[in-house]
Amino acid sequence: MAQRMKHIISRIIPTGLFMLMALPALWAPAGAQESSDGEPAFRVHIRMDRFTFFSDEPVVLHLHVTNNAAGRVSFRAFDELYSTYRPVVYDMNGREAETTVPYRLMNKRLGDILSAHTPRTVELDAGESFVYTIDLRRLYSLPENRSFRVKGFFFPDAANPAAVPGENTIQFRVVREHSAAKKSGVDRLPRGIAPAEIVTLMLQAEKAGRWQTMMKYIKVDSFIAAFPEFSNNYSRADEREKLILEEDFIRFLSKRRSDYILDFTILNESIREQTSAFVDVRIERFGPRLPLIYRYRYRLERHRDYWLVTNVEVSVIKVD
Repeated sequence: MAQRMKHIISRIIPTGLFMLMALPALWAPAGAQESSDGEPAFRVHIRMDRFTFFSDEPVVLHLHVTNNAAGRVSFRAFDELYSTYRPVVYDMNGREAETTVPYRLMNKRLGDILSAHTPRTVELDAGESFVYTIDLRRLYSLPENRSFRVKGFFFPDAANPAAVPGENTIQFRVVREHSAAKKSGVDRLPRGIAPAEIVTLMLQAEKAGRWQTMMKYIKVDSFIAAFPEFSNNYSRADEREKLILEEDFIRFLSKRRSDYILDFTILNESIREQTSAFVDVRIERFGPRLPLIYRYRYRLERHRDYWLVTNVEVSVIKVD
């Protein structure tokens, strides 16, 4: 009997050792990339701009992947949802929240999904970071009046099960939507700045020659496309050249124009799906003989909680 028990134990111990040895491998970075001191080549942390969200708005998470090695490292990034970057959301009891990721709902293997996709190689220099931003509602069902915890996981090669776990966990809460909350008369007043107000502030700053204030309302890397004398070179430039062109463009916009603004009137504002807007303006500019009158159509895009001017079209509507 003792000899039989010894035989059983001798079979269990190697099996248990194998499982314990396999666990660290699951969390090791793909390709066994390590820094010179033996630390993992990648470090991962997550952040949120705030920790309370209404049930009718995105729950935005930023996942940072940082090169922890002394030299350049790379990873293979897939565009498929929930492949390379996989935040995991838990309820306050430690259970994973209900997923909304299609392949997980259909119980499909991620490897089978990725076999039809070609990954991109992302290279990071020492200390450089890559930021992945995602609305957690694309990944999970997040009912109102509940608190959740989220932790980030990064897969340097999503076709390989090795993951880099995030260094931190964030707790956040989802509350009732704006329209369902009871508010006082003062609270019901809209507090955001409308696209037409952004354009008004920008044109007032131009009229007064307050160039630094004017530039606050312009998304330079998009607005430059409206000016062919800059956009042609900008579209072919590398990152360093683009920075130089953007500085030249800002200096161009900040010069006092000979046809300076005499007056302007907002004609119309059109907001489309809360992400883009158009504002039509009648602008009267100085002319050597008579004022010149133009119709400007500004395009704006939402940037976080405010709007920025990204493009403009100009036409002459009257020359007296």
